[in-house]
Amino acid sequence: MDRQIEQRWRDALQARGKDRVQAELELRPGSPEDLVYGVTDGPPHPTRAFCDAWVRGAPPRGFGLSGNTAALVGFSLLAAACIAGAVGGLTGGSAGPQRPAFSGGPAPPRAQASAPAGAPPPGADRF
Repeated sequence: MDRQIEQRWRDALQARGKDRVQAELELRPGSPEDLVYGVTDGPPHPTRAFCDAWVRGAPPRGFGLSGNTAALVGFSLLAAACIAGAVGGLTGGSAGPQRPAFSGGPAPPRAQASAPAGAPPPGADRF
């Protein structure tokens, strides 16, 4: 068999994908030497044995990113992180110490200067 023809068949099978070629082989019964039509754009057509061997040896077609697409996704994530950091820096920047929010419970006691023993409580002389 000519190497150019086999490479053309491999390219055509690769373009269709492993799952689709396997489904066509299961749909069309036949013997290993039968030709498989519809895989290539014209004759000579590959045999079932060639297609079956290619399906068994072909890597599964999964989710793959090209180098350009991966770089674009990475750059987009980096840009989003920078924008989020800039917006957070503008709105929630440190403007000094923050007081805790009032929780609704009783107010904590205030520190008072201690009075001498026996002295009236503070504010008792206002009446």
